[in-house]
Amino acid sequence: MTLFATALVGGGIATTPAHAESYQASGTFYYFTTLGGSQHIDNPIIGVCYPVPAVPVGPAESYANRTNAPVTLYLLSNACALGAQGPYSPGQEGSAVFLSMRFG
Repeated sequence: MTLFATALVGGGIATTPAHAESYQASGTFYYFTTLGGSQHIDNPIIGVCYPVPAVPVGPAESYANRTNAPVTLYLLSNACALGAQGPYSPGQEGSAVFLSMRFG
């Protein structure tokens, strides 16, 4: 049986295996949506799946990675498993439709 640790993040819940070591990136990851405007995650934890809140924000359409960690973007909300895009390096920004992200 796998246990998961959860954390409330930006109106959503981020999950990671409870046994995973947690390292924190420094900086801010910005993402932009049509419905929610500019959103951000400060000092994300490496390995945690961060979902883009579906209500009222909707899918993200672009990003700016201002952290010191690479980020992989995913097309499926809460999954961080299918539809991977990236990883995108620190300092990188661009257009991408995504519903969840993972750093590291």
